[in-house]
Amino acid sequence: INGFKDAGRHRIVRDDARAFLEHRARRGEPPFDLVVVDPPTFSRSARSEAPWDVEHDHAELLALVARNLTPGGTVYFSTNFRRFHLAEATLAADFTFREITNRTIPEDFRNERIHRAWRMVRQ
Repeated sequence: INGFKDAGRHRIVRDDARAFLEHRARRGEPPFDLVVVDPPTFSRSARSEAPWDVEHDHAELLALVARNLTPGGTVYFSTNFRRFHLAEATLAADFTFREITNRTIPEDFRNERIHRAWRMVRQ
C-alpha cells in the first residue's frame, strides 16, 4: 500500500471478509478498535457459495465486525450502491450510527450521490 507507515506493526490480509472475521471470533483473537468496511455492491467468488449483495448481506457482515470490535470501537462503512438502505433496526442492537456521506464528498464534486457512508460505534 502506497505510503503505509510503520508497516511492521500492521498485518495486511487478503481473504474473504466473512471467513476472516468468523475465524477471528472463534479463536478469541483480540478485538479491533477501528474497522473500515467498503464492500463491493455485488460479487461472485469461487471462495463462497452464494454471491455477495451489499443490500442483502451487509447486516450479517457488520454483525461479524461487531463480534471483533471493542466496546466503543468505531466502524466506517461505505457503499457505492446509490439505492442502498442500511438495516438500521437490525444493526441497532450492536451499534449507534450516523450517516456521514456529506462529510466524505469533496465540495466541488458535481455528483453528490457517488456513495453513502456511516460512522458506527459499538455499544
